[in-house]
Amino acid sequence: MQYYKYNFYDKSQFEMLKNLFLYKPLLIVLLVVTIVDFQKDLWKFYDCIDILLVPTIDPESFGLVAVEGMLSKKPVIASNNGGLKEIVVHNTTGLLFEPNDSFELKKAIETLIFNQGLIDLYGKQGEKRAKLEFSLEKYVNNFKALYSSF
Repeated sequence: MQYYKYNFYDKSQFEMLKNLFLYKPLLIVLLVVTIVDFQKDLWKFYDCIDILLVPTIDPESFGLVAVEGMLSKKPVIASNNGGLKEIVVHNTTGLLFEPNDSFELKKAIETLIFNQGLIDLYGKQGEKRAKLEFSLEKYVNNFKALYSSF
């Protein structure tokens, strides 16, 4: 396994990363990673990314991080398990891959970084889905309907 660390300062360096993905069967790219303590304002972090990865191994009951990313107009690449498979619509709001399958994850990442149009499209469709399906209003209405059915 090869490890690469890059700091990107211009578009040509990003092009170099794309070329590495083309010629390496499995590539782990280490970018500058910073562990950030709890933040009240997450939105500034979502504004800094192009693609949101949620590669959880264990199923989550509800993928809040995925919904937050969708509200930020980011396409989501997520594990196909738990609540994530009900939030992310494959090939519509992002891409799903089987947990622990690094080849599928790599393929999903490549699909998006090589296609800005999909990043934009999935981001817009994700925002629309998040506002329509996961809003407080929708939750309250569903709860009322459930309550009144008894």
